[in-house]
Formats: sequence, structure tokens, C-alpha cells
Amino acid sequence: MSVAGASAMGGVPSLAAQVWSLRFVFFSLGLAYASWVARIPAFRDNLQLSHDQLGLALLLGGIGAIAAFPLARWLQTVRTSRWMTYWMGLLNALALLPIALSTRVEVLMLSLFAWGFSTALMDVGMNTHSVKVERFAGRAVISIFHAFFSLGGLVGAVLGALAAQLASSRLLHFGL
Repeated sequence: MSVAGASAMGGVPSLAAQVWSLRFVFFSLGLAYASWVARIPAFRDNLQLSHDQLGLALLLGGIGAIAAFPLARWLQTVRTSRWMTYWMGLLNALALLPIALSTRVEVLMLSLFAWGFSTALMDVGMNTHSVKVERFAGRAVISIFHAFFSLGGLVGAVLGALAAQLASSRLLHFGL
């Protein structure tokens, strides 16, 4: 059965619903990423991180992403890309909260590793699903999804800067 062809039977959302859902997913990831990046100076200052500690913490996010790829490959064989996008997106959103609650450098490092891990799983799912939706649509749509990631990044940067300016709680900011 096609990616979007079963909507009349209630099993798979329509093509339009999947396109808008993927726009939202890409936007959300861009928003979350930029929100975190905008708050890095606050983490550095609040945790009194050295340049080395901050660099290592940021590196661990990337290492977490790389570590996730074998699991992502396996999940692709046992689950659908739609399932991966949904559940790994939820995991990714929840993985922001321990970052916000970090009060020690070790907790921040572990939290960033976990967030990088969950981000890679979500990213593989949403990009794989994008390819399937694009094939079904019969026209280029993936570039629009990536534009929504960039738009989310812009909005996240503005909101992150505003949250930092207002000295809002990191938990409140990331929770929203």
C-alpha cells in the first residue's frame, strides 16, 4: 500500500495531512535546536563552564547522534518511518528537559549526549518519511520541509534570545 493511499480506510493520513505534519516536525526540530543554542551562554555562565568543558559538552551531543545511527538503521527495518518520526520526535522533545534541569557539567554532558542521540533517531525517521511522501506526491517537497526547519530555527533563535533577555527559567523555556 502506498504511503498516503489508505486514507479512505482510516489507516494512513492523506497526503496533505502528511505534508503538513512533516512541515510541523521539521519546524519543531529547528525551533528546539535554536532554542537550545540561544541559551548556551546561560548554561556556560550558570554552570561556570570552562571553554574545554563547554566544548566537550557540545561535542557529546554530536557523539550521541553518531551513536544513534546503528539503532536508527535497525528501527528502519522493524518500524515505519512514520512511527519513527512520531515516537522519536516525542523522545526528542522530552530529552530537552534534562538539559534544562542540568545543574552540573556531568549532567549537562550526559543530557546533551541523550538529546543528540534522540535527535538523530528523529532526523532519520522524518527524512526517510519525507522521501516516501515525496515519491507519493510525485513532486519535490523535501526542500519545503527543510525550509520549515530553517523557519523553526529562526523562530527558535528569536524566542531563545527573548527568553534569555527576560531571564526566564530554562525549564519553562524548553518545556514550552
